[in-house]
Amino acid sequence: MELKHYIELQKEFMQLEAAEKTTVLLSTVLIVVVALVLSGFVFLFLAFALAWYLGDVLKSMPAGFGITAVVIVLLTWVFYINRVRFVINPVAKFMTRLFVSKKDGGQ
Repeated sequence: MELKHYIELQKEFMQLEAAEKTTVLLSTVLIVVVALVLSGFVFLFLAFALAWYLGDVLKSMPAGFGITAVVIVLLTWVFYINRVRFVINPVAKFMTRLFVSKKDGGQ
């Protein structure tokens, strides 16, 4: 009887732990998505401001927008080259901390 009760308690504990980790994961994903969308809007407005400014300085709007496009392409290329450092490693570290927990004192 005690073994059966222990197994039921362990099952309930695992379900609660899975619910907690799922909640943390989904809330983190939601926060990141909202932050990315808002950052995208800010980046878009800053890119237009830079293009407009360069167009005024160079007296050529197409040149201003062209230079801004080249800057964005270069930033995209740098991000792609460093995708492991900027995206994959932080996500792997977060997932490891979330799902692989140490049993020594609740740390």
